Amino acid sequence: MVSPPFGRELAVAYASTVPLYEGLRAPIEPAEPYLACLRGRIAELKAENPDYKGDWVYMFVETHE
Repeated sequence: MVSPPFGRELAVAYASTVPLYEGLRAPIEPAEPYLACLRGRIAELKAENPDYKGDWVYMFVETHE
């Protein structure tokens, strides 16, 4: 189901060889703080584990009423 506000959204999927964080994040959150958190966490994981692997895909989604 799609509900307001309508418009362009960014959907991101990231696969990681280890969990990025414990628990669940909000299903919807602003991109800027989310991406800053993700960037920082990935840097931590790479520093802790030289074999760390991660890959992502994103897509823009346009919703309408």
